[in-house]
Amino acid sequence: WDDTYLYIGAEIMSDFGTMATFTERNAPIFQLDSDFEVFIDPGGTCHSYKELELNALNTVWNLMLNRPYDDGGSEYSGRIAQPGEEYYYDVKGQKTATR
Repeated sequence: WDDTYLYIGAEIMSDFGTMATFTERNAPIFQLDSDFEVFIDPGGTCHSYKELELNALNTVWNLMLNRPYDDGGSEYSGRIAQPGEEYYYDVKGQKTATR
């Protein structure tokens, strides 16, 4: 990382093949597509942690959970809310790439 970005790289190999159909940001890629997920929880509490998910087409979904689903947690994302609404969450200036 530096003062501006967190850099994450991964080489993913699978015996199952890769499926990627969604192309719109904040689409529910976790439902059908093979996706790569990064969980960021600096406090180690499983509360207010962030997720970055993307598929092989570089479709991005950003999510914040106020607490785990099993603990009554709620999703905050652009998938379920629009900017200005209580449950909206997205990352501005994010740069991602796949190949």
